[in-house]
Amino acid sequence: MQIVKIFILLVLFINFLIAKNLNFLSPKETTWINNFKNDIKIGVTQIPNQVIKSKNGKLKGFSIDLFNIIEKKLDIKFKYVYFNSWKALIDAAKNNKIDIVFLAQKTTSRLKFLYFTDTILSLKNKLIVNIENKYNSLKELKGHKIAITSGSALEEYLKFHYPEILFVSTKSELESIKFVKQKIVDATVIELVRASYYIKKLNLNDLIIASDITYDYYLSIACNKTLPELNIILSKTLKQIKKNKLEALKLKCSPFQP
Repeated sequence: MQIVKIFILLVLFINFLIAKNLNFLSPKETTWINNFKNDIKIGVTQIPNQVIKSKNGKLKGFSIDLFNIIEKKLDIKFKYVYFNSWKALIDAAKNNKIDIVFLAQKTTSRLKFLYFTDTILSLKNKLIVNIENKYNSLKELKGHKIAITSGSALEEYLKFHYPEILFVSTKSELESIKFVKQKIVDATVIELVRASYYIKKLNLNDLIIASDITYDYYLSIACNKTLPELNIILSKTLKQIKKNKLEALKLKCSPFQP
């Protein structure tokens, strides 16, 4: 009997600690997250240095570190679902196969099926060309080929604002970079961190950053629109992370990182 009493007290104490840790959520939100704490699926794909998949399948990077903190704040465990391309990830979100897109740009088309938290990362996009080419802006590429990741916010933006450019859809930014290297296309547009990562890793010394473009990334965690409670909970949890902690994580998105 004494053992049973101790067990009950221990359970009550643990529940008290959990409730105390989740005091930034409403009772309804606390109940919701406790009901789904082990069933929330995050869609990810390789985006240096946000998500990097090692040869043994282990995931690391800024976003993984961020979700590790969120897990501890909420006392939950996420399930990661890896996709081989950004388009496959976005299609899965559209079809309710995942609950969260790890980080995404808010666009008009995506607002139809996703909610977004406040901006977490602000990143610059750059025009990348072969060193032999003399292109310095998108306007100079009228009638020329640009490789762009299929399903990306950049693809949506560029096709609308630069219809005179010939766009070649690719599975990933890495493939786009390789197309420029192989002179299959004349240029690509890619975010600075990823450009620096691939150019350094693959020793692509014949590729250069030609110029800025007028469209940058303001990335947020995106949640399936069928789960408004989850978006509210994640938004509140992000506000619990100290600014200096978040800034330390952002260093992993520095172009000077290996």
